[in-house]
Amino acid sequence: MKSEPSYRECSTYWMPWWLAGAVVIALDGSPDGEIEGRFIKGLYRILRRKGLPDYALPKLMAVTNELAAVGDTFKHANQSFKGIDWSAAASDKGTRKYWLDSEAKTY
Repeated sequence: MKSEPSYRECSTYWMPWWLAGAVVIALDGSPDGEIEGRFIKGLYRILRRKGLPDYALPKLMAVTNELAAVGDTFKHANQSFKGIDWSAAASDKGTRKYWLDSEAKTY
């Protein structure tokens, strides 16, 4: 049986032009698409169970293999993630994108 992934690190940011929060997550290891899919589908339920209100849920989510760090502080380079093209047709190499479906209560 395959194990569930855990996240290694994540970075959040506010996108004022869409009035939406976004998160970029780097998962541990190299999960296959099925495991990543289960992780993403269960994330809404987990965030709500932890007490995050609907209005605070990130509307956009990207999963990548590694987050970029800058300088000696090891802060994530949010500027590079603000450049992600969130349209459904866009393809960003190595980045899988998900959108919050409020009615279905899933990503």
